[in-house]
Amino acid sequence: MASFLKHFRQLSGLTVLSRLAGLARDAALAHVLGAGPVMDAYAMAFRMPNLLRQLLGEGALTAAFVPVFTDYLEKGGPKAASRLMSLLVVALVTTLAAITLVVDGVLLALRYLTETGTKWHLIFGLAAVLFPFAIFVCLVALLQAALNCCRHFVMPALAPVLLNLFIIGGAVAAGLWVTGDRVTQVYVIAGAILLAGVVEIAVQVPAMR
Repeated sequence: MASFLKHFRQLSGLTVLSRLAGLARDAALAHVLGAGPVMDAYAMAFRMPNLLRQLLGEGALTAAFVPVFTDYLEKGGPKAASRLMSLLVVALVTTLAAITLVVDGVLLALRYLTETGTKWHLIFGLAAVLFPFAIFVCLVALLQAALNCCRHFVMPALAPVLLNLFIIGGAVAAGLWVTGDRVTQVYVIAGAILLAGVVEIAVQVPAMR
């Protein structure tokens, strides 16, 4: 019971922190990008990796992974579960990298075919930058599922907080250092999102050991 209450307090606190960070993120983006074509392009471009995350990272993959990983953990022990995890990580990264190469190739071709300065030119370019985030976010979802199976709950709950903080940091940096050019500002924010994906993985991996 004491363990349950401890985890409940930790997860509740991180959930509240994530919601507050989400509000601050939205405020920072609205302040820097405003309401207009650049914000619309950002929302549409960011939706692409998020869609893949919902379909794969938090959908079929996780649903299929959890019972198998739990079975390996209970019957084969940590070493067997670790081997399974390694195989799945390699397969997932390889598959997503191949998908990313194809999708980014299409997006860059479409960007080349659209007129410079138009909304769609920005959407295709920004989507090409942000789509690799799908690799990170799907891998994070897999690590989160494995950590939850191993009764590690704090690090998985920390991931969305980190993403929001990096977006806020990117928005603040863009607002301070790149003034008057919202297109460049949104690319700075996109770079912060990719960096957030790397950091999210980096904080999950030590907990797997």
